[in-house]
Amino acid sequence: MHLFVYLCVKNRIINHFNFTDMWEKLSTYTLDVSKYILTGVVIASMFKEFADKTVMYIVGIIAAILFLVAGLIFYQKSDKEKSNKNNKKGRK
Repeated sequence: MHLFVYLCVKNRIINHFNFTDMWEKLSTYTLDVSKYILTGVVIASMFKEFADKTVMYIVGIIAAILFLVAGLIFYQKSDKEKSNKNNKKGRK
């Protein structure tokens, strides 16, 4: 993952920071976590008896949905930044 940071030494401010790769990696990570949560809930319920399986399923599904939504938002951000980057290159 390449993050390009150009610092203006005189003013000590960040002029440019490329988040495109970061958003893409973060979206992949959160989507994977969502899949792992669902898999963990199903496998755990098959191998171990829980007193309240309903609560485990509800919490697992809610957590998986939250990570799924976050992953889709991060993917959308990376896609927008890629298209903005390509539009800027085309204008030059």
